[in-house]
Amino acid sequence: MISPDLLFFFDGKPVSLALYLVFQEKVLAAWPDATVRIQKSQISFYNRHLFARASFLPVGRAKDRPKEWLTITFGLDRRVDSPRIGAAVEPCPNRWTHHVLIAAQEELGDELMGWIQEAYAFAASKRPGKRGSHMEELRLVIPTAEYADAIMEFRREMLDAGSSFDGCNCLDSYARVEDWLEHIQEARSEELMAARHKVASDLWLAVRKSDGRIVGIIDFRHSLDHPVLAQWGGHIGYCVRPSERRKGYAKEMLRLDLERCKVYGLDRVMVCCHKGNIGSEKTILANGGVFEKEVKVDGEIVRRFWIELT
Repeated sequence: MISPDLLFFFDGKPVSLALYLVFQEKVLAAWPDATVRIQKSQISFYNRHLFARASFLPVGRAKDRPKEWLTITFGLDRRVDSPRIGAAVEPCPNRWTHHVLIAAQEELGDELMGWIQEAYAFAASKRPGKRGSHMEELRLVIPTAEYADAIMEFRREMLDAGSSFDGCNCLDSYARVEDWLEHIQEARSEELMAARHKVASDLWLAVRKSDGRIVGIIDFRHSLDHPVLAQWGGHIGYCVRPSERRKGYAKEMLRLDLERCKVYGLDRVMVCCHKGNIGSEKTILANGGVFEKEVKVDGEIVRRFWIELT
């Protein structure tokens, strides 16, 4: 029996639904222990980790795509060299994400399922993360198309967890990563933002050096010349993805970003957090934050801190 959630996901797409049902049957027949999660923009298949997903991700040129299709995505430690692969990217070292557009049931044959089998084994071989484990070294990088898949994976995890996208410059509002990349590129322009009565900002991905995974995002606003920023927004906003929290990454992200604030020429920065957010307050205090005052915003209390850049 087809669940209501599945019917809603494929509403108005009967051909895509038929393709998906064949794919799901093959996956669950091969790996009965796999779990299936129907999410807002994709259907994900897990063992201990994500090993495949089905979606309507547009692969290839629009004029070459059929009216209805299904995109199957899987990850491997190598790049598959096949004309069937619509797109392949390496969001982190030795981890290749592949997208295959499916338009007919015969395309769900042995070749594709062989890749899914390899993806299942690759996902199962990954070491499970340990909540509260030690932080690894980070670097801050400018978001580019190279990180497109990793950015959207970060976005999906945040949305699935219902997390706030603080410091992400509206990433949650962009379904297409290309549009968001253009948006944050424009946000770096002092002239363009001034014309829009906004403050320019530099946004960075916090990438773990050991595996290239995006653990968080941090945004540095060049000034407080805006009523929201001046009252409670502050110079810096940031967030850490749910699976990487309680490891010290927020503290290190803020430390690294403060170095960039120095280079920009600021003498001090304002950083804020909601009252009761103990973790965020500890992050600010660990980086030299000095409490100034509390302000009331939409019925909630926000605590303001200043950090001297010496």
